[in-house]
Amino acid sequence: MKRTTFTRLAAAFYLICAFAGTAASQTVTGSLVGHVKDTGGGAIPGARVVVTDVDRGTRREAVTNAEGNFSINSVDPGVYRVEIEQTSFKKSIRERVEVAINTTVRADAQLEPGGVTETVEISGGAAARLKTDRADVSQQITSEQVEELPLSPDRNYQSILDISPGVTEARLGGMQRETQRFVIQPQPSQ
Repeated sequence: MKRTTFTRLAAAFYLICAFAGTAASQTVTGSLVGHVKDTGGGAIPGARVVVTDVDRGTRREAVTNAEGNFSINSVDPGVYRVEIEQTSFKKSIRERVEVAINTTVRADAQLEPGGVTETVEISGGAAARLKTDRADVSQQITSEQVEELPLSPDRNYQSILDISPGVTEARLGGMQRETQRFVIQPQPSQ
């Protein structure tokens, strides 16, 4: 009886350990990183970075390191307001910084000399989509895009991959296989 209980406990422990890595690899958050410098290009260490979720009002704080870099990990997807301030510099505010699942978003800032009571608001177009922090390629497909897609003749949910640039159906020796596999190919430069 004792041997059976021990065997069951050992098997349960083995299964938990085997699947713990799989569960941990599922990412549901993003990251926010940045570099803070002055108008001369010098790093600003010790700058206070406050990230506020616009919809929920939650706040996260960080401080830049000696190289002027900051990193805030495990950021829930959403739209954020990023405020960066340091003594003897004007406060920098960047509105509507969007963080998506499994993305790293840059929020660099150049602080101008002045008092903290003075503010420089950064607004305008969307942030640059070029990823310099990671080598992966991803695309976020919105629910509006899904609703507006025409259904494929076979009503296959994988047809949504057709709207992602660089994704093609894999072919082996010119013949299509029974299973569907997709390959991401780089787009030629123009």
